[in-house]
Amino acid sequence: LLDAEGVVYGFDLIYGLPGDNYAGFRQSIDAVFNFSPNHIHIFPLSVLPGTRLAQQRERYGIRAQSEPPYELLSSRDWSAEEIELCRQLAAAIDLFYNTGRAVAFFPAIL
Repeated sequence: LLDAEGVVYGFDLIYGLPGDNYAGFRQSIDAVFNFSPNHIHIFPLSVLPGTRLAQQRERYGIRAQSEPPYELLSSRDWSAEEIELCRQLAAAIDLFYNTGRAVAFFPAIL
């Protein structure tokens, strides 16, 4: 419907959220591609000082950068390797999907 009306829209996804995991995040990406949005922005979780999440670091086993942008390094649900995979996936989606160079076939290579 949005495409038919010429509406420009996109999705923002955050990886590293407590309670989510790499497999669930990949499912979210697949679901987003089904909508064929104009752009997809993917960000790491930032554990900002003074927030409820920062206060619950131990509960979720959170390791995050101690300086801005305070990005998640790992947690009980996310290994450092999975965070790096998401970082690489985000870069690939930005380069190939968002720039329009590979929009038609990009979902097929995931």
